[in-house]
Amino acid sequence: MMGITLMAEPQTDPPPYEALGRRIRLYRERAGYSQRGLADLVGKSPGYFPKVEAGESVPRPATLRRIARTLRVDYTELAILAGYVDPGPADVQVIGQSERAGLLRQFAALTMDELRRLNDMRRLAFSYEEMGDLADQRATEERRRVRREEEGDEEPPQSSGLANS
Repeated sequence: MMGITLMAEPQTDPPPYEALGRRIRLYRERAGYSQRGLADLVGKSPGYFPKVEAGESVPRPATLRRIARTLRVDYTELAILAGYVDPGPADVQVIGQSERAGLLRQFAALTMDELRRLNDMRRLAFSYEEMGDLADQRATEERRRVRREEEGDEEPPQSSGLANS
């Protein structure tokens, strides 16, 4: 007598790279690319991204770098989801109800791309602050010059560095 094995239920485990596929789809859509358009840009066939975004296939590291570069997102975030990079220490749990604890929880939930953008905004804010300081300094110098002119004071002549004979 032959034995027959029947599966009671189909396999219900999610595809192994589902999170990576969802993230790539999110970034692709934000960038305004179709699956076919992105495939063309990274040198893959038109059927490549449906499998990747479904979590059924994982891009090799070199392809993942091209995807990240094309979508202008952080490679490390995608590499962690693909299993190529160790995510580092375990998540930190923020305890407390203070405003600071709430901000820390929000910060911990940011993606690598969002953290990069936040850092870019921080740099931009500091450069604007420096520009403002420079503008304040120039305005102060201009006010002093105008005050000297109004008071009839002449500016001291600039020394040429040459001695008079």
